[in-house]
Amino acid sequence: MNTKSLKKVLISVLVVFALLCMTFGFLPNTKTTYADTDYTPSKILTLDSMGTYKYYYDSTGSMSDYTGFHLEWAVALGSVGGVGNNVYVSDNDEVWSLPSNGNSNGGEPRNPNIFMYAEIPSHIRKASENGYVTLTANVQLKSAEKVQTSSYKADLADPIYVKLMSGSPATEGAFNNSFNATSTVDYSGNGFKDTSYRSVSLNIYNLNAPYVMLHAHSENNYPGGWALTTTALYVKQPSFTLSSSDATAPTVTFDVNQNWSNQNKTLNVSFSDTQAGIKSVIYNGKDITDNCGLSSDTKAGSYTATLTGNGTHTFVVTDNVGNSKTYTHTESKIDKEVPVPNVSINRYYYDYTVDFTADISYTGAPTTFYYTVDGTDPDKTSKVLGATNSETFAEYGDYVLKVKGYDDAGNESPVASYDFRADGNIYTITTKANHATVGSGMSGHYGDEYTLDFTVEEGYLFHKVLYNGEDVGVTASGQTVIIKGNGELE
Repeated sequence: MNTKSLKKVLISVLVVFALLCMTFGFLPNTKTTYADTDYTPSKILTLDSMGTYKYYYDSTGSMSDYTGFHLEWAVALGSVGGVGNNVYVSDNDEVWSLPSNGNSNGGEPRNPNIFMYAEIPSHIRKASENGYVTLTANVQLKSAEKVQTSSYKADLADPIYVKLMSGSPATEGAFNNSFNATSTVDYSGNGFKDTSYRSVSLNIYNLNAPYVMLHAHSENNYPGGWALTTTALYVKQPSFTLSSSDATAPTVTFDVNQNWSNQNKTLNVSFSDTQAGIKSVIYNGKDITDNCGLSSDTKAGSYTATLTGNGTHTFVVTDNVGNSKTYTHTESKIDKEVPVPNVSINRYYYDYTVDFTADISYTGAPTTFYYTVDGTDPDKTSKVLGATNSETFAEYGDYVLKVKGYDDAGNESPVASYDFRADGNIYTITTKANHATVGSGMSGHYGDEYTLDFTVEEGYLFHKVLYNGEDVGVTASGQTVIIKGNGELE
């Protein structure tokens, strides 16, 4: 809301009529003075949201410094001369302007006018078109009292006329005679003569043009004969107010795949506002309004967002009269990570039964791991891997545990392989040495370690150790050999 301070304004035009006696054969001659008519487009007030907008902001500037304030003389529509204003502020903060000098002009006297302009943005006009915005112009006006200087009529006031128009300026000046009005509302009490302020209120219900203009003027009520009259228009508290019966924010609906996926998702968003219509849509801080395909009445639109991962997607939707609401979609079911099995299994087992464990927890999509021990790759028809697992074999031997994971998002892990041996036999290792002394043999399970303890005879160098005829890579006493069945160390 614009909260510019209000000031009382008096637009005063001194009109001196010296009517010479008809017996001398002279026509009346009128001396008229002019006020400043400077116009700058930037001074038009913009009404962009609901609320009251007031005009005057500087009681010490000239009249043309007031936002939306412009002067013209309605009776004479030709070129208007001007010499500026002297501005005074009275003790009660009432502001008026007295012309500093004037021009001579014969004929009909000219009358004071005030024009107050406002620009209506497209979203406010759209809300009005939808039937949910009313513009109210308020102003207080007072007539100038008439004091004659001879014995004719006394205490005549100037009649005041007010109208509110929607339209567009035809020229930069946007004066009354060049304002193209598409609709006009006249004050029902036009022609009133009040010497105390009268409050005038006018409404426009269909803002079908980019501008509105409130026009008030008084007409000189010349008493005739020899008279000194003041043609003036007192104005205070002018304002425009936008109001709306729409207090409901737009609605948003989301349509998205609710299942787990390892692909990007499409988020279809629908916007709706059945009353004033939608003004803007902000998606994750970016204005996407122009990409939402709003209908001609701006009451509906849509947007498609691509979701590449999990996260929060925020839409702030504001309607044409300022109602706003934030809608959030939180995506948490996109998982592009491949599951990783985590199995703990021993290398050797001394029984037909093999026990092993697995960490089957997951941080993304729910995951199921499957396993085999028969050498084939697992699939979804294989056994399900649990936190604890057990397999019993009919024969001792070497086996391979294979594990593969599948999650609900469609990701598959590679096959992980773990070698192990189930063997409860006791095997015997004998020793034999050439030109060396060596410890006695041992008995143990497949996979047990045997530590070699030997001494090479003097005069000889160590060569190698053979296990059942194969070099086992031992290079010094104290190293170990893994038992892999009955055999001889030499």
